[in-house]
Amino acid sequence: MLKNYYHIHPIWKSIQVAEEEKCHNLESSLSQVPRGQRSKGRGTEKVTAAQDAGSNDISIMAVSRSQLDFAAHPRKPRNVRTKRAAEPSDSEVTCERSLRSCRQLRRLKCSTTVVQKWGKLDSEKFEVYMESVWRRFTEERKNIFTYLDSLWFSLYAKEPLKTKVLSWIKRKDIFSKTYVFVPIVQWGHWFLLIFCHFGESPQSTTKRRCMLLLDSLQKANSKQLEPEIRRFVFDIFKIEARPEKKELISKIPLLIPKVPQQKYGEECGLFVLYYINLFLEMAPDNFSFSMGYPHFMKEDWFTHEEVESFAKGLDSMNETSAHSD
Repeated sequence: MLKNYYHIHPIWKSIQVAEEEKCHNLESSLSQVPRGQRSKGRGTEKVTAAQDAGSNDISIMAVSRSQLDFAAHPRKPRNVRTKRAAEPSDSEVTCERSLRSCRQLRRLKCSTTVVQKWGKLDSEKFEVYMESVWRRFTEERKNIFTYLDSLWFSLYAKEPLKTKVLSWIKRKDIFSKTYVFVPIVQWGHWFLLIFCHFGESPQSTTKRRCMLLLDSLQKANSKQLEPEIRRFVFDIFKIEARPEKKELISKIPLLIPKVPQQKYGEECGLFVLYYINLFLEMAPDNFSFSMGYPHFMKEDWFTHEEVESFAKGLDSMNETSAHSD
C-alpha cells in the first residue's frame, strides 16, 4: 500500500519539484546558445558529474551562456595581434603576369607551325619569295618558263590601267614560252593560273593549248574567275596581234585539277609558291591534256610536311640573302 502512495508524500513532492527545476533551468540555459556553438564536451561532463554525485545544487546544472561561448570560442590573449598575409606589391604582380605570358608564348611557339607563322602573304612579300623560288633553278631549266607579276591580273580589271598592264605582258614574250605562271589574288585568296603551249599551233596534237587553274581552297569557287580569265587571254592575243579569232581563243580549255588543299585559313599564297616550285621541277617539256593532267598533278601531289619544309627553306634563303646584302 505504501508503495502505491509514497509519491504523494510531501517530502517526495519537494524532491520531485527540485529535480524538475534543475532540468528546466538546464534546458533554458542551453536553448539560448546557437546550436553550432554548443560545447559537446565540457557541458556534458559537468551535467554527468553532477548527476553521478547526486548533488542538489542547481547552480552546477545551470551552465551559463558565457561559459558555453567560451567553450566554443576561447578568448584570444590580449595585446596579441594576428598577422595578416602581406598583399603582393605592384612589381610582384607585374612579374607574375610576365612569367605567365612567357609560358603561354612558349606554348604557342611550340604549337604553331611555320606555315601558320607565315600568315597571309601580300603581293610585296609574294614577289620577294617568288624571286627566291626562281633563283633556285638554272637558266637552262627556266628557259621554257616565265611568270607575270602577281598584281597584273587585278590591275587589268581596272579600266585606266588595262592598256598599261597589257604592254607589260607584251614585253614578257609569253608566246615563246612553254609555260607561263600567272599568280592571281582575288577576294583575299591566291590562285595560280598556268598558260600551257600558247605559242603552239591550234592544230597540234602533242602540244595542245590549255590553261590550268590551281586552287588550294576549292570552296573559293575558282570557276567564277573564268569570265575574267577569258577576257584577259583574249586581250593578250589581241595585243600580240595573233592571227587567232575570238571563237578559237574562247575554246582554249580551262582545267581545274584536284590538287593538295590547305589546312589553315591563310596559307594560300604559300601553296601557290609551292605549286610553282614543283611545276618548275617536274613539268615535262610538253604534254597533252587529252591524255590527262601531267602525271604528278594529283590530290596526293605533296604532303603538308613538305610544305612546311619548303617554307623553312625559303625563310633561310631570305635570311642568308639579307645578311649578304
